[in-house]
This record gives sequence, structure tokens and C-alpha cells, in this order.
Amino acid sequence: MPEGASCLIIVPHDHPELHDRLKAHFSQRANIQVRLDARTGERAESELHVFGVGGRSLSPDVRASVEAEIRALCGRG
Repeated sequence: MPEGASCLIIVPHDHPELHDRLKAHFSQRANIQVRLDARTGERAESELHVFGVGGRSLSPDVRASVEAEIRALCGRG
């Protein structure tokens, strides 16, 4: 992932174990943040999402790289 490409991963609140695994996996990469969705009810996320930080769009290469790592970590890749 290119330096300076900031990425935010939002994990559904009902998957705390996935949040913990992703947080540990990406802990050494300051440009990637992993957060557990704090929202509940209709506003809560039901799927994992990858976003650019600060309203910026992630480049397709960065998004593909992060999503590939997530799939590999989850055994889906």
C-alpha cells in the first residue's frame, strides 16, 4: 500500500472477534485504522467496509490490496 494512503476499516459491532483479528493484523501500519461500529439499530453496519479517511476515495489499488489482506486473514482468499 502506498505511504500516505489512509484507510479506515469499519467492522460490524456483532463481530468483535473479527475486529480484534484485523486490529492485530494491521497494528503496525499507521495508515490503516480498524474500528468496531458503535452504532446500533438501523444505522449499524451489517457488513465490513473499507473507506478512505477524511472523505477521500481510496485508489482501486489500495482498496484491492487491503481487501485481499482481509480475505486472506479470514480464509476467503
